[in-house]
Amino acid sequence: KSRWLAKRKGRIARIDREANPMILASEVSGYIAGIIDGEGCITMDRRENKSPMTLIAVGNTNERLIHWLHDRLGGSIRRMHPSTDRCKAVWHWQLYAIEARRLLRAILPHLMIKRRHAEIVLAFHAARIMRHRHNPVVPPEPEPFASLLSELKALNRRGPRPDPSPSP
Repeated sequence: KSRWLAKRKGRIARIDREANPMILASEVSGYIAGIIDGEGCITMDRRENKSPMTLIAVGNTNERLIHWLHDRLGGSIRRMHPSTDRCKAVWHWQLYAIEARRLLRAILPHLMIKRRHAEIVLAFHAARIMRHRHNPVVPPEPEPFASLLSELKALNRRGPRPDPSPSP
């Protein structure tokens, strides 16, 4: 019984932590949104048979920018490859799970290119939280979860895409 109670308290603490907004000055949240719009990725990362986890990642050759993000937002940093005669070193910053969703809520008004990505991730987790409150036994991807994940996957696909706007 005590293990169940500790697990329940941990889940409630996570929900409470996620509900607390990340507070950023407007110009800082706008700058971060611009970095993520231009250099970043908003996605859901699946690990083995676990449910998808929110991931925000930014890759850049400017190490100062990556450390600036890390100093303000946390997360992790790694160097993807060292510099060579022909290429600069690439640095990679990542923010996962609850902290990533808190950041998305803070920068959502400033996002342009990745706005739909952020909306999908936030909608996915809001629906998941509501489902867990009403039914703790949840299959990995029931509807509408699967459709949200497939839309996010299509948005993050590399290569040319058909233009969604009809031409006159």
